[in-house]
Amino acid sequence: MYKIYDQGFRHGYRNPAQFFKNDTSRETAGWGWEGASQLTNIGKQQAYSLGKFLRNRYAKLLPTEFQPSELLRMYNVKCPAYTEAYQPISDDNLPQSRDWLKNEDQLVKYIMSNTGLNGSLSDLADVADNIQSILYTPGAKLPGWIENPSLAGFNKDKILKEILEYAEAHQIQCAVDRPCAKAMAGLWLDEILKILKQKESGKLADRKAHFYAAHTETVLSLMKLLGMDVAETPTSAGFVLEFRQQSGGGKGQVRALFHEPNHQRHTVREAHVVRLPYCSSGEWCSLDSIAQAASKESFADWQTFCRLPKCAI
Repeated sequence: MYKIYDQGFRHGYRNPAQFFKNDTSRETAGWGWEGASQLTNIGKQQAYSLGKFLRNRYAKLLPTEFQPSELLRMYNVKCPAYTEAYQPISDDNLPQSRDWLKNEDQLVKYIMSNTGLNGSLSDLADVADNIQSILYTPGAKLPGWIENPSLAGFNKDKILKEILEYAEAHQIQCAVDRPCAKAMAGLWLDEILKILKQKESGKLADRKAHFYAAHTETVLSLMKLLGMDVAETPTSAGFVLEFRQQSGGGKGQVRALFHEPNHQRHTVREAHVVRLPYCSSGEWCSLDSIAQAASKESFADWQTFCRLPKCAI
């Protein structure tokens, strides 16, 4: 029987941060009306599928009603260590970023000429989001430069595949870069391990569940720090850490799951167990093993990690 679980997830589907320049086709197609970066009806359906999945799987752990008093809203602080780790990524200065843009130079120029956006990975990710929104909208038509590309060596399927791979490019690069991932999720990892240890020792007898909502670069970074073999986190996707313990106490065990919405039926949630590489006993891994493996990836003193004076907030 599960005694507690920790659940981290990305927000639901949202509009692109910027739309194609001088293109109003979305207005007639009926998408994007909420505004740039705003949550869409699809995102709400994805959130519903997540809630339904959690209710069905953990019905005995969850209360019947939501209590606003149990919600803690976190805030960001200026962290030089994070800025130092993320800056080369956001500036496209990683070797792999430069190689990616160089190797796809003709495609990037073609995209720029047809969208009015620039050739940075950030803007190319917005292009991917625009195209994904069109694909999600019944009756919406892809632009002609994708339906019938004039770029040599590309057909519709190939150019679609290449463009969609730009989605969340910077955020995924951060998650696979150890210093950036640690800066983004190391404190969160420490908090999760601390809670599970307290549950194991009997100090949180009444605690049943924790929910965390964040962005790709945080959720995916946390999973990478744990050693979960997950390449990306679609909107509303994330992880669950299930904790179990023998009646009367004893050592706790943890199992990791990855969940995501079905890409065609947004109210349907799919989930599967992800085995941790340092766990030799199958799906369930001792909490001690996880804590030992993750000790180098987490930190508790954020002010020291961020190189901030103790009085700073």
